[in-house]
Amino acid sequence: MNEAFPKQLRIRDSATIDGLFQRGKRISGKNVYVIYRPSEKVRLGVICGRRLGNAVRRNYVKRILREICRKNKSCFGRFEVLLIAQPSIHDSSYEDICKEVVMLAGRLK
Repeated sequence: MNEAFPKQLRIRDSATIDGLFQRGKRISGKNVYVIYRPSEKVRLGVICGRRLGNAVRRNYVKRILREICRKNKSCFGRFEVLLIAQPSIHDSSYEDICKEVVMLAGRLK
């Protein structure tokens, strides 16, 4: 199985992000907020707001979430998924965040 996470599978353009915010469904967890909608293929995006801290902390959280998505992209089905990190994510371990993201991915319908 190819575990790469190429740029074609990332949500990077603002039009897609705005569309997800306007027409997407939402699921909330302790550390991650998920906005999603059906799509032809899985596409994933990560957002970290300034409430999470300085650029170093935000980039660290984004790297962690992208890695979790890369390793578990089969869990996301055929959806465009936007993961929004919550400030409580700094208090959680990698394993806790991974379990939460996989659990939230299982709730997508």
